Amino acid sequence: MIVAQIALNMTARGYKQTLVIDSAEVTLHPMVTLKDNYDYSAADWCLLWGWAYPWACTSWVPGYPPGLDFTYSTGTLLIPMADLRAGTPPASTPPVIWFAAINGVVSGTASNTLEGQIIDGINQAFVQSPYIRKAATP
Repeated sequence: MIVAQIALNMTARGYKQTLVIDSAEVTLHPMVTLKDNYDYSAADWCLLWGWAYPWACTSWVPGYPPGLDFTYSTGTLLIPMADLRAGTPPASTPPVIWFAAINGVVSGTASNTLEGQIIDGINQAFVQSPYIRKAATP
């Protein structure tokens, strides 16, 4: 449901979903925090958040800029978008060009309520990012 909602938003902005990484311009990898995180840090994301998503700890996800405070509760949905035009991991380190965090939506809430909260959060992340548009090709 999460991947489908993200794909729906990206398609509405002119992108086409592909499973062939060599033909992709960007990649989005949703993940969920497994623990509460409160920190002031510039450390690597993997060390701070303890993600279980395999690609997240391959050393190409950038660290935070110095002096950043953040709080993510358990169950926060994170959606980084990386630019693959410069290459793909592990041969290169594509930059994260957009990042959404929907705080604490994956919880013990009833599934019908939870699904609505997740969908609303994903949609709101894209509403707040109207600049995410695929340039028209000539």
